[in-house]
Amino acid sequence: PGKPVIKAKRLGRRIKVKIKKVSGASGYKVYLRKGKKGRYKVVKTYKGNRTRTYKSRKLKRKKMYYVKVRAYQSKKYFGKYSKTKKVKISKK
Repeated sequence: PGKPVIKAKRLGRRIKVKIKKVSGASGYKVYLRKGKKGRYKVVKTYKGNRTRTYKSRKLKRKKMYYVKVRAYQSKKYFGKYSKTKKVKISKK
């Protein structure tokens, strides 16, 4: 599968990620990292090939989060990661 195109924006203390459909994909994995030195964690796995929207749980204030997505085909063949998007969670 190809490389996903994503849009990420802050909604209060959450992050909303929109994933555009990738041809040849049978699902997507969403990865989230807190801070520059954190590790990426799989926060959501989607089955099915269509446009998806991921909303995170409430996140910590005053932190920078990085999000990326990867498409897969039958859980065996993975495509390239999308471009990493960074989102800062505000103080309020």
